[in-house]
Amino acid sequence: MVAAPALPATSVGFRDPLFERVGFEKWGTKAESKIRWAVEIPPPELSTHQRLMIRVVTKIDGRELEKRRGEGAFFAMLQITDPAGAVWQNHTPIDLAALHSSVQNQEFFITHYAFVLPGDYALTIAVCDSKTLEHSVLIRKVHVDPVKDDPLPHAFDGLPAVEYVPPTEGAPEVWYLPLIEGKLKLQLATRHRVDVQVLVNTTPAERSLGSAAALRRNMSLVIPAMKVISGVEIANGTLSVALLDLEKRAVPFEQSLVEQSLVEQSLVEQSLEAPLDWYRMGRVFASTVPGIVDAKTLANEWKIRGYFMEELERRLRAPLADDTVRVVIVLSGPAFFEDPNRMVYQIPAHDPARQLYYVRLRTLPVRYPPRNRPGMRPVPQRPTVVNVPMGNDDLEKIALVLNGKVFDATSTEQFRRILATIIEQVSRF
Repeated sequence: MVAAPALPATSVGFRDPLFERVGFEKWGTKAESKIRWAVEIPPPELSTHQRLMIRVVTKIDGRELEKRRGEGAFFAMLQITDPAGAVWQNHTPIDLAALHSSVQNQEFFITHYAFVLPGDYALTIAVCDSKTLEHSVLIRKVHVDPVKDDPLPHAFDGLPAVEYVPPTEGAPEVWYLPLIEGKLKLQLATRHRVDVQVLVNTTPAERSLGSAAALRRNMSLVIPAMKVISGVEIANGTLSVALLDLEKRAVPFEQSLVEQSLVEQSLVEQSLEAPLDWYRMGRVFASTVPGIVDAKTLANEWKIRGYFMEELERRLRAPLADDTVRVVIVLSGPAFFEDPNRMVYQIPAHDPARQLYYVRLRTLPVRYPPRNRPGMRPVPQRPTVVNVPMGNDDLEKIALVLNGKVFDATSTEQFRRILATIIEQVSRF
């Protein structure tokens, strides 16, 4: 899968210079060749980054590339015209000199991703041979519905109508999308000063300690959620983000973001922004080798829950300045540990000045229909999502003991509602 290159986002669109070089404006809507290709546009959806997203999948017959092997490139091109008439262009090249030897026996997929706002869009999709300028064009209409009963109705304010998602080399950048410039408008105003701490459980612990697949599955949901929360503008307080490595019982990354107060607000708006240092955080994941767990870690696996509880208590019980409320938000995938030792919990007295939220993010399993038997008339069948209830996991139980509020997010829409609930509750402090 190949993604499109990053382009600047403005309110008046973007013209890709390649389109002018190949004469795109003169092509019209009529195909000038018999290039074997197809386009698939899945329904727009709310992404894990809480942005509405369009995907355009261009499928190219490998034989088309094979017969063009040599110099030049083969372009997959996309032009999106937004509801205001602004044009946003992007392209992805295929190097015809670097084709795999078996390309003629395959179908080549190029996917363009774009964050968009609600509305009606005209998509012009094209493919083009850079050497001969042989090309083919398709036009599609796409309607993007707003988020139904949106609990964060102003989150898209100020965002461009279209923002192409730049390519990544895979995990961990694909979880965070560090080159995306658009930022959700999420504001938190409180009567009392608040100290918000976001803790991210990076341990793959869905009964698969050390599993690379579990780590990728969890982080593909948790890291986008962390990025969204880290962008909340706090009118009177501070926000920090930390990664928890429960296997090694360590905090490999922690960063305090810019302190914002009502008095300093104008200064913050001018120049004091301090975005989350993703590149330093990314090195934490780059240095992690899931699946390789040393003997010492395995021998002390039973201590994981104890460390988690100690870390939460340390942060919740740390001294507070006068008139300050501490809010700890834990983001985690499902966490089940093989722990032969039963912990004895002591429930502390509830303190309104110390609030804990535990958000478990997970995807629901998909059930695929059985294949049709030979000779049967094919019946169109779609896979269905199965809402399988999941009991309290080991970290969730600890959060409940510490008087925490627990949420289970099984979709991007559900996480959006959870985030709105947390913001609304904290705003009362």
